Amino acid sequence: MSRLPCLRYKVTTSISLYREQEAPNAILTRRWRDFKIRNITEWASPDIRKIYITQGMGTASYELEVREFIPVEGDSMEKFWSAGGVRKACRATPYAIVDLEKAARSRLQFVNDNVGTYIAYGINNSDLLVRTTYERAMRHAKEAKSEEEKTLLRNALYLWVAARMSSTTEWLCGDDKLDMMPVNDITSPYFDHTPIPPVMSAQFQIISFSRILRPLKKSVLKHLSNMSSAADTRKNWFTIYLTYFLLLHNCSLVTRRNEEYARQLNLQTKFANPQAISDYHQGALVLLADFHYSNKGQLPFSMAENSKNLEELADIAELNLDQVLFIKNTATLVQQQRGQMMQAREHRVFTDDYYFLSQLYDKDWEPSAIA
Repeated sequence: MSRLPCLRYKVTTSISLYREQEAPNAILTRRWRDFKIRNITEWASPDIRKIYITQGMGTASYELEVREFIPVEGDSMEKFWSAGGVRKACRATPYAIVDLEKAARSRLQFVNDNVGTYIAYGINNSDLLVRTTYERAMRHAKEAKSEEEKTLLRNALYLWVAARMSSTTEWLCGDDKLDMMPVNDITSPYFDHTPIPPVMSAQFQIISFSRILRPLKKSVLKHLSNMSSAADTRKNWFTIYLTYFLLLHNCSLVTRRNEEYARQLNLQTKFANPQAISDYHQGALVLLADFHYSNKGQLPFSMAENSKNLEELADIAELNLDQVLFIKNTATLVQQQRGQMMQAREHRVFTDDYYFLSQLYDKDWEPSAIA
């Protein structure tokens, strides 16, 4: 069994797999104090307009029905950002989603349909180790031996996309721009785009947390717990590794985006949501502890460094030849990236691709610092 630090880590539904929050951001609106689905009822117009939303991932977009509402105290009517310490803003019109449940179904379908697109854009600048592992995860989600393994990886991929969506800017892309003009300020994160109104952003947060992120998290953790606690975890090792790779890499990506958002708002803190990021990092350590416990000291990556051990590795982790060669290639790439990995950890660069990922490959793992 791998030597673990004397810490009580356990994968439960209480750990964080994304940047958590308790309610929509109050700078958008104060209408909702939680994530319960509650539609707006006071409308300024009976007319329903159809719009298209995108995040610039290729041509991917989805349709929503919106309506002009009667603003109440606390509703923001502008989208703002900071440039050089100066607060800037653009006007927003009072439009909101008509039916949150219907919109949630559209958004979830969009997540399911665009996994490949979002991953292609999300890891476009990543190196070979990251890209090949994502490709393998998507492939294994279709080819895994058991339905539970397929379900786990599919939902981990959906969760990855949903978490990326919840931390990425959205804008209007169809003909109807809700009586707004594209932002022409080059310092704006919305430059050349028409941002969605703030109240609609709050509604997206309600949909994302209540109908997508939390249900997916519950499913992923349930299947991980089942597999990690199985009498013989060897048959699940490959799937567990790929799942943890996705979850840990996403932690770094979301951390990076939250740091960028803090600069966008000209906040004095390193992160826009310091406590949520700290909780997210704690969740990453729980996953790492569980992964190393599940390895039971067999160290598949170390074994793969020696070609003489490949047959034994195939037997120990119940891998086919193609999977063994993938692990061997991974071990080689890890050795090539070891310098960058250790430098990121030494300097506590939480936003580096490898800050958390690199800890998967430690022979004697001890938790690194977190935010």
